[in-house]
Amino acid sequence: MDIIVPAKKFTEAKSRLAGVLPAADREKLAELLAVTVLRQLARVRCVRRVIVASSEPSLVGIASEFGFDILADDPLNRGLNASVGRAVRHAMSTGAQDVGIVFSDLPLFWADEFEEIVRRHLAGAPRQVTLVRDRFGMGTNVRLCRPGDLLPPLYGRNSASEYQKAAVACGAELLVVESDRLSHDLDQPADVDAIFDLEHGRLLPSAFHETFKGWVGCDVSRRQDKCA
Repeated sequence: MDIIVPAKKFTEAKSRLAGVLPAADREKLAELLAVTVLRQLARVRCVRRVIVASSEPSLVGIASEFGFDILADDPLNRGLNASVGRAVRHAMSTGAQDVGIVFSDLPLFWADEFEEIVRRHLAGAPRQVTLVRDRFGMGTNVRLCRPGDLLPPLYGRNSASEYQKAAVACGAELLVVESDRLSHDLDQPADVDAIFDLEHGRLLPSAFHETFKGWVGCDVSRRQDKCA
């Protein structure tokens, strides 16, 4: 199993949190999220290789620290689907059989749970698709495929539905995994609320509490006012 982690440049990431965090803090948050996911992926034993698909300069050193590859985006063909497609082709050309896509903004990403999902996927059919949707059931936070290029990148509005339809259309076995941890991405103010309200924030790594220290201890109405 090869895992691809697409990531925007940190200066371009988390723009929808502009009402909560200034630009410098959003950049730090994007780095913190990416490092959190990569650190957990480094603990997953059934992964052959991790490919960080990004042109973020600071990720070169971070990826090297974890022993991961980095594949810079094509400046002439930008965007998430283009970046993922290029990384999948690279993985397949170098011997990958199963390829997974994991987003870089999952603050509750946990190696043990992800490893179990990978094991379930690897025990599946010759044509297998495994999905973890976002908390709304619309986006796709994790996508695993065998063969790795079985489905094209379909990220965008209602990608989870698009992936499910594509899996059925190509005769693949489909596994949709429900996960409180992996379904929570951090992209807009309401996501911050949802993450801190999940077991009162106890699942969240401590570094995030410092980033959102103005959030911790606020009641819901005060948070909503802050987001308005």
